[in-house]
Amino acid sequence: MKLQEQKGQVLVEFALVAPLLIFFIFYLFILGLWIYNSSQTDQAARIAARQCAWTGNSYEAKQEARDYLQKTIVLSKIKNIEVMNKGANASSKVTIEMETFLPGLKKLLDGSGWTGKVTIKKEATTVSEYRFRHPEEFN
Repeated sequence: MKLQEQKGQVLVEFALVAPLLIFFIFYLFILGLWIYNSSQTDQAARIAARQCAWTGNSYEAKQEARDYLQKTIVLSKIKNIEVMNKGANASSKVTIEMETFLPGLKKLLDGSGWTGKVTIKKEATTVSEYRFRHPEEFN
């Protein structure tokens, strides 16, 4: 083989492999963002449940989770935050939507469709403070 023919072969191989390499780099970047946003959503659900268990105020707990998410999530929007104080337990459900930007990633992460936004839902439950479960002892 001549040196000139090898140069042409390398150029063709690079032209075939470069788009795949760029696609996988973006794919890993978006997958990393999904993992990060998922963990932040989980943390916001825990914050809301803990705040509701501590204070007994579901509005304050919801606001605390919203503030946390607004500071931490990337390329996402808050869809819904629910905080409930049921008897001895305080629980929360946090939902955000994240844009995937790449075809096929939604199918992998969410299981529905090929393009669009991925919905991330997280829940947390904790035991309420003793004073909220037994208010008669504190009157």
